[in-house]
This record gives sequence, C-alpha cells and structure tokens, in this order.
Amino acid sequence: MKKTQVVARWLALPILFVCAMMVLVNCSNKENFASKNTTQFFVQSFNPPFLDVLWMVDDRTDLSYYASTRNQVISQAQTFFTRLDAMTTSDYRMAIIDGDSSQSGTLEPHGTGTILTKGLASIATRVSAFTSIIGEIIDLNTASQMTGLENARLALNSTFVPRTGVPLVMVFITDSDDHSQLPASAGTADPISYYSQAYLAAVGNNPKLLQVFSVNYVQGGTHCASQANIDQPSDYNNNFDKVSTALSGQNVDLCGSWGNAISLNGLKLTTPQTTFALSSTPQISTLTVSIFDTQGNSYDTVTAYPYTYSASTNSIVFSPNPPPDGTTIQVDYLPQ
Repeated sequence: MKKTQVVARWLALPILFVCAMMVLVNCSNKENFASKNTTQFFVQSFNPPFLDVLWMVDDRTDLSYYASTRNQVISQAQTFFTRLDAMTTSDYRMAIIDGDSSQSGTLEPHGTGTILTKGLASIATRVSAFTSIIGEIIDLNTASQMTGLENARLALNSTFVPRTGVPLVMVFITDSDDHSQLPASAGTADPISYYSQAYLAAVGNNPKLLQVFSVNYVQGGTHCASQANIDQPSDYNNNFDKVSTALSGQNVDLCGSWGNAISLNGLKLTTPQTTFALSSTPQISTLTVSIFDTQGNSYDTVTAYPYTYSASTNSIVFSPNPPPDGTTIQVDYLPQ
C-alpha cells in the first residue's frame, strides 16, 4: 500500500468522527426539541376550576337489614364524588348534611362539621374521607319527618355559604318525600317555589351557577331501601324531584346505577373566560393557538377570536371576543 493512501485513510478518520458526532448531536437536539414541546387544552366555561358541592343524605333509622342497598348507595355516591373530583383543576368545597329536622343544616359529621377540599392528599384519601362521612349517616329506611330541603336552605345561609361566582352542585339522596315546614317569612305555601327561589338566591339568582340532582325512588318502580315507604302513595308529593325539575336539574333512580347516570354538562363559570394561564413560559416564536367546536371544527383566531400573550401573567388573552361556550382551546409552544 502506498504511503499516500495510508495517510489519506488516517486523515479521513477524524472527519468521519466529527461527522458522526454531528449526527449524534443533531439527533440529540431533535429528541430534546420533542421532549420539551408543550400542549395545553382548555374547555371554555365548562369544567369550572371551582365548585361548591352540598350533599343531603337521608339518615334516619337503622338500615342494618338493608346492608346490600346501603353498600350500593355508598358505591354509587363514591362514583359520582370521583367524577366531581375529576372536574376541578384547582379547588372545590364539599359538605354533607342530613335530613333530620333537629339538625337545622348542621354539617356532618356532627361535632366537627367537616368540609372536604381537593387539597386533601390523594384522590384515594379524599374518597375514603367522603365515604367515612356518608357511611356514618346514610340511612334510607324512611320516617315521617324528612326536612332535607329546609336543612339545605339553612346550610347555604350559615354553615356552607357558596362562594360568589362559583357553581353550586346540590345532591339529595333519599327514598322519602320532604316534609319541611316553610318559615313564617316564606310568603308562599308552595314549597317547590320557595326552595327553588332560595337555592337560586344562594348563587346570586344565576341559573348557570346551579345544578340540583334528586336521587330518589322512581314512582312506580321498585323499593330497594325501605321495607315499607310510608310516604307512598297518599302522602308522597315527590318534592325533591319537583324542586330539581323546577331548577332544570336531573332526577335519577336510587335503586339504579346513578353514579354515572347523572350528567355534569352545563356547569359553567359566571361568564366565558378571556384569560388562560400557561403552565410554562413560552418561546413566543413557537406559540400557536387553535380553537375547536364540539364537532372538532376550527375557528379563526385571527379575525373571529384574536388573542395576545401577556408576559405579566403568562397567559393567553382573548380580546375583544372570548371563545364560545364549549369550545376547546389548544395552545402549543416550546418553553423557554
């Protein structure tokens, strides 16, 4: 082999090494680029970051003979609680009252009046805490004096006052009718009108901030909790269902799988959001925003819903028009 060929080969090795290193660095940069790309999704007005949730759970005599029903109701309540818990990205307040006419809206458990929040450890811990409370009080063997509607009104005015502008969810669980005595100041003898207006007043008379659910027997259906429901048929006015219906709520069958049957659509903030906070500071040149309706069709963010980036709040700000209710806002960017 000629000397010049050997020299050429040795000279080629550094070049090949450099090229290999450049390829590796280039691949590394691509992987780094991909790993840092961030996509965030926001759903306009729905799935609000804050919720106030008030449960009224019937509590009256020994249900030891109906253990299977007790466990079924607790299981369904856990399912619904978990769905509510998953809705909020920031915070909720959740309290439980019973239907005992002597309690006047006192929070459960008696003596401590616990208010559950999302800041309580893990979801498993929150479910456990929720279950321990309803497990103590849930008691669906009916008696004659159920005052769940009045207890809820009292709670909303004293022990569990809703936060201004925050959606309120009310859940009534019983196999009985309500026998609340209207206050002398009610100005009406109609409990449906009175309690519907009272619950609306608790959220500033904004129906968008209120969802009411009645979990009760379906008239004509089976009785899975009570051996004999003394409220039916002659003394049964179906007041829980009627209040829920008057407030455009939902009535579901106590004896069925209602934990997933209750719809959470319609919970909204007071007004559509205009500002959406990002989790990281973006490289402005990489920032893109897309808006989609519920069918996946895209909106024009240049003319219909223009936006700017606010460095002071690290947020996307839509002005003058916020995206419509139910739309999904997708934000893509590389963090700094």
